[in-house]
Amino acid sequence: MEGVGLKGIELIVFDCAGTTVDEGAIVYKVLQDVLEGEGCGKVVGKEFDEWHGANKIEVLRHFMSKNKSSEEEIKGAYNKFLKQIESSYFDEVKGKDIKLFDGVTELFEQLRKSGVKVALNTGYPRPIAEKLVEKLNLKDKIDGLVVAEDVGFGRPAPYMIFQLMRQLQIMSVAKVVKVGDTVRDIQEGTNAGCGIVIGVETGADKKEELLKAGATTVVSSVSVLIG
Repeated sequence: MEGVGLKGIELIVFDCAGTTVDEGAIVYKVLQDVLEGEGCGKVVGKEFDEWHGANKIEVLRHFMSKNKSSEEEIKGAYNKFLKQIESSYFDEVKGKDIKLFDGVTELFEQLRKSGVKVALNTGYPRPIAEKLVEKLNLKDKIDGLVVAEDVGFGRPAPYMIFQLMRQLQIMSVAKVVKVGDTVRDIQEGTNAGCGIVIGVETGADKKEELLKAGATTVVSSVSVLIG
């Protein structure tokens, strides 16, 4: 891992969209479309950006509650979001450009050969996360996958990382690395107490924001981490 010491590291937890998965920020466009359709207007700028990397139903709940939407209406909007994401990611035509960033497969293989476990975590619901793993041929290239719904909390809560540690029998969080493209990814890693927290510039948030949030270092893409 170029520029980052991996001695003693046992697990690296990678975010999906914007970090390992190149999906052109579709997830945020769909969220904005759904919110506009629910009468929230065009939700843009800093307030929306602060929700990068969050559990998607939490994003909808935050903005729709301002309109005094009921929980039933919020869940209905979430279902619309899921249907649009499903179409955008997995339709043969619409989803043809969804792919891994350069170097992801090679990096994962290299890490696992060196004895480091590789895991993914995400704010997507499990059915979509699992279909994405299958679509991108990652099933036999990772050691674990946890989604926010598995633990009841999205980022910046640290519980997805703790769940992966439990599943993979990692005893010390100091031996865990978190990699992600959003401020919430970085906060998740620092809240968990990860030994190293790495930001990447291929996704939602800027280098300065990631460093300010507590990233140990920020790299241009995960391909830089190939040793």
